[in-house]
Amino acid sequence: MTWENTEIVIADATMKCSINRSGDKTRVQIPFMEGISVGDEISVNGKKLTINNLINVGGRNETLTLEILNDKSIQRRTGNKARKSDIQDEDDS
Repeated sequence: MTWENTEIVIADATMKCSINRSGDKTRVQIPFMEGISVGDEISVNGKKLTINNLINVGGRNETLTLEILNDKSIQRRTGNKARKSDIQDEDDS
């Protein structure tokens, strides 16, 4: 869980920020800015991302944390892959 410094484009403005990509979420911390809301788009390295959650850190109007769900698909486990012929019944022993 490391933070990297980069620039983003938000509300037609370019600003420096810190980004953390972890699991299924990306968190972007920016200086407080009026007029940003959930559903707005930001651009990171030319890729447009949608804000899913917005947190005014500490309620102090100093820092905003934008949460974005990663768009890459996450492979899930799909149950037991054992074949029926590989499973031994208690009666077969």
